[in-house]
Amino acid sequence: MSHRNPDWRGVLARFDAAAAAQPPSVLAAELLSARGHPEEAVAAFRDLLETRPADRRLLRAFVLHLARAGRSAECEEVRRQILELEVSELGIGPGDAESVGGFLRASEDGSAAPRAAPRAYVARIFDGYAERFDLHLEATLRYEAPALLFEAVAASDGAARGDGASPWSVLDLGCGTGLTGTRFRHLARRLVGVDLSPGMIRKTAEKGLYDELAVSDITDYLRGCRERFDLVLAADVLGYVGDLEPLLSASPPVLAPGGRFAFTIEEAAGGAPDGYVLCATRRYRHDPGYVRRAALNAGLAVSCARHAVLRHEGGLPVAGVVFVLEHATASRGRGAGAGGPA
Repeated sequence: MSHRNPDWRGVLARFDAAAAAQPPSVLAAELLSARGHPEEAVAAFRDLLETRPADRRLLRAFVLHLARAGRSAECEEVRRQILELEVSELGIGPGDAESVGGFLRASEDGSAAPRAAPRAYVARIFDGYAERFDLHLEATLRYEAPALLFEAVAASDGAARGDGASPWSVLDLGCGTGLTGTRFRHLARRLVGVDLSPGMIRKTAEKGLYDELAVSDITDYLRGCRERFDLVLAADVLGYVGDLEPLLSASPPVLAPGGRFAFTIEEAAGGAPDGYVLCATRRYRHDPGYVRRAALNAGLAVSCARHAVLRHEGGLPVAGVVFVLEHATASRGRGAGAGGPA
């Protein structure tokens, strides 16, 4: 595609000769844009990108300048280039590139989102995250999900407050590097961890925390599982699952009598027409009412539901809800469960 190439240096020199004499830069483009020269700003940015054509940060800034110049078709072209670069940098194979690219695009432009993050995307993201995962979550994000789950389980079953002699069999879905497993290990006679990321599982295995580890999609694992558990956990995992109905429907057969499924969700502010929404963070947020309905459809009842701050991102709290579910028949036997978000 051919482009006009205005003399951006000549225009910039009229009000900032020093900047005009320097190599092309973001500053030069911003100065031109601020003075009402959007076409010249685009030209300056184009020259800058000749030296760094695969810099996604620069390309995102370039999109802003193209938009200011009214070049909507070129904006779309550069956005597509950015997504292709990200997919490539993640090491996504050709067979998964289209689905991952579509997921990334949906998170940015609000187009129809898939029902869950592509497995290849989740695996690659967390494979690259495994070595620094614990430090980042605990020191930077002030990660609270394991402690919140423990408190919610304790509130719904006093045995979690006991002396460590619990005979529970515990399944940790999306176990990561074992932060949740560490919190619940003293309650478990058997602890099983499942994660889609081989890198996470390798890191977790080094700790010797779990009795068994498996690399698997969590819904697939539940569907194929022949074991029954007293407690199933999913801490900060469902942000990568939009449609929760398949997961919840696969849960009752793996719950032992009196068993519970405890998990966290990020709450969709203002609700979500489909029950969930894919955000620019590339994580799903859910309407608590949708979670209740999906649980009921799966034969599960809410025994506990609590609003909570799950972690902090960019210094801001991430609002969520901690749910504890059980077989609906068990809930009816004891009466109504704990209150919570509708």
